[in-house]
Amino acid sequence: QEDAFNGWIPVFSSLFVAYEKRLGKKITAIIKEIVSGQDDLYESLYVLEQYFGLEFDDLTNQTTSEDFELEKDSLLLILAKILSAYTDSDDEEIDRPRRKSKSTPVKKNTESHVPPVLIYLDDAQYLDSLSWELVAEVLHTC
Repeated sequence: QEDAFNGWIPVFSSLFVAYEKRLGKKITAIIKEIVSGQDDLYESLYVLEQYFGLEFDDLTNQTTSEDFELEKDSLLLILAKILSAYTDSDDEEIDRPRRKSKSTPVKKNTESHVPPVLIYLDDAQYLDSLSWELVAEVLHTC
């Protein structure tokens, strides 16, 4: 599984940096929040360490090739949830601004506005099978 996620690693690397800037927290803390309350997903976070160079301080699991097949579905779901959570906005006024009157538009809060996310997978013909499975999971989840 060395080449797994070959098309997605640059996408998530950029997303992790943007997440940290947006929320002012380490990406590992943000990911833990995203999967909190979902023990099966939380237990699978150690697989992210292998592919994305993340270090979760309190995880004790170690990845083996046998475990990876068991954790693959959870990993795909975690990555899709990370992407989906980034684009979610808590402020409905941002998405659908209303006017106070015909002459005075309501100002958008541009500081908390999350711009649309465009995912560009270059040279898709070279994607590994796990990357294609993630494409399907992202389309299904997001």
